[in-house]
Amino acid sequence: MIPTNIRGLDLALGGGIAVIDRPGLANASGTIVVRGPPGSGKTILGSQLAVAIARSLSCEIAYACVEILPTEVEAQLRGFEFLAEDFGFQTPPFFRPADTSKPSRIYASILNIGDQGETLGDGLSSLLKEVREIGGRPRVVVIDSLSDGYGLGASVDRRTADGLCKFFIETGVVGILLEEATQEGPSPWNFACESVIELGHASSATTGGRTRQLVVSKHRFGPCDLGPHSYEIHPASGVEVFPRLQAYWTPWAKGSLLRGVMGAEKQRAWFGKNHPWLPSLGEAVVSLHGHHPSALIRLATALGTQDVDLGPVLGSDVFVEVGRVPSERPVPPTSPSTYVALIEEEHPDAAGFVGSFLGIVARSKSPVRRVVISDLRALTSFADAPGYLRAFGVLSAILKRRMIPTILVETADHSPSVHFADVDVSVSNETNYGIRNCFSGQSNNF
Repeated sequence: MIPTNIRGLDLALGGGIAVIDRPGLANASGTIVVRGPPGSGKTILGSQLAVAIARSLSCEIAYACVEILPTEVEAQLRGFEFLAEDFGFQTPPFFRPADTSKPSRIYASILNIGDQGETLGDGLSSLLKEVREIGGRPRVVVIDSLSDGYGLGASVDRRTADGLCKFFIETGVVGILLEEATQEGPSPWNFACESVIELGHASSATTGGRTRQLVVSKHRFGPCDLGPHSYEIHPASGVEVFPRLQAYWTPWAKGSLLRGVMGAEKQRAWFGKNHPWLPSLGEAVVSLHGHHPSALIRLATALGTQDVDLGPVLGSDVFVEVGRVPSERPVPPTSPSTYVALIEEEHPDAAGFVGSFLGIVARSKSPVRRVVISDLRALTSFADAPGYLRAFGVLSAILKRRMIPTILVETADHSPSVHFADVDVSVSNETNYGIRNCFSGQSNNF
């Protein structure tokens, strides 16, 4: 599997794109089709996939333009982070730059088909030959795009689709096909290609508006989560995928999320030595609730900052503010390296929040000491309050695998977060707390 390094997409793809070594052939190959209506991001996503695969295989990209000019492709891609300095862009006449330490990596040209009976394979052979003649090493080919206007979309005959995929296998390249699909339903490209990613739009049950959705409808050589998953197109980073919550429970997700991110070392115990029946904080999800705001703030601010010997716990804090602007933060930061995520009522996508939040944690340059989410009471005004509560449960489980404690704060007598918490803490006033191990049932007041 080749990781795409596109946020959220590798989780949906079961780890990445499969490039297969086939007996008797010199180079591994693969075929991927990205389908979607106009404006859905096919060119951007296809280019992101091509760049990721080319980097992994240490090769270059031949970009075959059917209905879009090479200069239009360049104009679309310039400014995106994935097209770094080592990925320059060339249009005919191709040339080899004098500085080969940073070679141009994308060679884009019009794909000549139909002229004097030329087929897709003939046009691609000519393009690959032209790139190789100037010393290029094209092992990734993008075709932009296959549309019914050229007889190459869903109406293409099966022999043509199969023949093109066989061409990629025999020449040892990875083919990324961008198909313009104006209606739902399979096309011959779905059957011929090894991986199929479908882009589209759907109505949001929570807002009544339209959202972008991605479906992995086929992934022949590896596991995948079908979806649908939401996605966005950002001016700098390109396509970002926000997997549905169920994807975080897949077998391949365990152990891979937040790889390399660990909790702070000193989290052996909490609340001192008087409660040996409680789990260490690094192994706990804490539900902290009550109707005394100042006591909640004081306890949430202190919890996880000292170990059992009263030594300081070093690391970054991540605060999630639910329905508040940062100036109204109920839990003041106490770490020199603090990250703040804001959930607003206007942002109803709970699965999208999990993906964005994991990105914040992954970017932390120091061990994460704790995550504090406050105040869950604000969810009562959210269109998808149950979805967000499920998202917090999923997020807590992911963090727990990395020994990062999660503290969920709510100004209420009872909090639904207790259903997936390890420890339940009820705050009655500044001095009286009730504490319970949710699994053993043991409890105490202090």
